[in-house]
Amino acid sequence: MSSSKMEGNYIDNILLSKGANITSAQSSLSEQNHIITMGDTKAQRRQKTREGGGAGSAANGSSMSSSPSQTSEEKLAEKEERENIVLWRKPITTLHYFLRECGVLCIEYLIKLWHNKILVLLLMSLAGVYYAASRTAGPHQQFLASVESQFLWCSWWVWLGILSSVGLGTGLHTFLIYLGPHIASVTLAAYECNTVDFPEPPYPIEPVCPEGDFSGNIMTIWQIIAKVRLEAFMWGAGTALG
Repeated sequence: MSSSKMEGNYIDNILLSKGANITSAQSSLSEQNHIITMGDTKAQRRQKTREGGGAGSAANGSSMSSSPSQTSEEKLAEKEERENIVLWRKPITTLHYFLRECGVLCIEYLIKLWHNKILVLLLMSLAGVYYAASRTAGPHQQFLASVESQFLWCSWWVWLGILSSVGLGTGLHTFLIYLGPHIASVTLAAYECNTVDFPEPPYPIEPVCPEGDFSGNIMTIWQIIAKVRLEAFMWGAGTALG
């Protein structure tokens, strides 16, 4: 019984080691595929040149050993080179990689849309119904105008979130530029007016205190959070998409 148990443990260890090797190989392969889509760096081109020379010498019979793998110094040099690809240092290279990545993503999304033709047709039908309703006079125009205003307001914050995540190598953070000041202005106006009953989004440039006596109100942080939660969630969604 002890020998069979030992054999079983030995087989389990072999299977676990093989599974770990397969997982490592898959992660390495996915990383290489991503690097291929982004283009080769100077360190990679030097590595390919050296490998080409090693293959040629092996074919001539001068060397039978295979080319050595990429050293840690070359990996470090490649990492530093990629970190230096930013908009203010290498604008042409940064935009080149950005456009290539956009092209790859567009092709992937077009393939996904083709595989979901029914959903695409449904969305196009809804868009057609909305367009027809917006061109038809009637009492529903006020509701459609409110929906359109809310949609544009949400799209603005989603776009700012995408810009904050992408950055294009500039370190752009739209929370510090847009969302943070917006929350601060709403907070100041809420404590000044003792209410958060401002107009619905999109607000005016400066929040306007509503008419009435609100001196007896007590403002809480939760009321302010509820007032700006839509903008914060849309900005966060855009950051995740970016």
